[in-house]
Amino acid sequence: MKKEYEHIDKILPYGELIRGFANQNLITKSDLGTSLRTRGIFFGKNEKENLVPCLTSIILSPREFFALSEKLNTKEDNEKKLSSRIGYNSSSNLINDVPKVISPKDIFSPYSNIEIIGVPTYTMVNNNPNNIKIDIEIERNDLNKSWFESKNTFKCSLNVIKTDENELKIVKTNTSPETYDVTRAYEKNLISHLKEKALIKKDEELKKIYFGEFNNEHRIVYLIRLSTKLNSSFFDFKDIVDWEFKPDDNIKLPEEINWMTNKEALIIKGKNIHNTFFFDDSEYHKYLKVWSIEAKLSFNYELYTGECTVNFGFFDYPTKGDNAEFEINISRFSVYQNLDARDKKIAKSKIFELLESEKNKIYKKYKDFLNDNQA
Repeated sequence: MKKEYEHIDKILPYGELIRGFANQNLITKSDLGTSLRTRGIFFGKNEKENLVPCLTSIILSPREFFALSEKLNTKEDNEKKLSSRIGYNSSSNLINDVPKVISPKDIFSPYSNIEIIGVPTYTMVNNNPNNIKIDIEIERNDLNKSWFESKNTFKCSLNVIKTDENELKIVKTNTSPETYDVTRAYEKNLISHLKEKALIKKDEELKKIYFGEFNNEHRIVYLIRLSTKLNSSFFDFKDIVDWEFKPDDNIKLPEEINWMTNKEALIIKGKNIHNTFFFDDSEYHKYLKVWSIEAKLSFNYELYTGECTVNFGFFDYPTKGDNAEFEINISRFSVYQNLDARDKKIAKSKIFELLESEKNKIYKKYKDFLNDNQA
């Protein structure tokens, strides 16, 4: 979550000072239009290229500026979750095995523009000593940014669970590229600590799901199973709304999809994308490198019913290739019950956990399939 900007309550900007502020993505053209209408200023077409210059030509009152700044301060970044597993051999409770205090010096260079706020420590989840979590808050200092965004605060977490299969399940929750680096550093610190205590074998590696461990056909099947064919009574598939892929450059394309040749990335958005012939027909799957599918699902779990839009994919594939790690994030989430912000966050977390469980089940079936065919 972005924290309130440090100087936003100490300055009343106008003219060019407000241009960059008003152009922030978290302040929408609707927000700007509403602000200007209170002054009796109306536009036939509410676009930022019209609204922002007008805003720079007037002086906002403190109340008007506060209303806009609230839009910037209260909107959250989407959480992204990545999970991994590693063998673990300990008869004691997990809370007793982890490092008690982690020094920021063990995580970052003193020359980094990232600062960890406070001293994060592991705490039990629901009083379970084998389900622990460390919540981390970081501050990023950008000296080259404008007055209102030179300091941003983001939250992230590391959830560690001791399973019945003599493994640790580690879930990293991130809200920005910086928090990804932070949770990865904390994960590395944890694994190193447990290896020093001989609770994890020295040569043991984290088990993650990477783009490169699937061939083109199996990767599409995995993503389809997660998005359109979830074998769960808690979810119903509604629609595919986004699909990101490219043709495989190493295979000659059939005539029907030859138009994809030399395309670096193709993004299809809309409705009923799953009925597109080269998506629906498995004959074409071997020619396509698909790294992301966004699906609309409805859910009914415990006391919660609603709809969500979920991104499943290897989102870093364009830059990391085969080393891109699988992620899940919920881009839109709504519940039919009237919940306050705290309870809605709890509901979203529970839906995340269900999706994470389904992800692992389907991945295990995929690995079993590979082992059976190699036997």
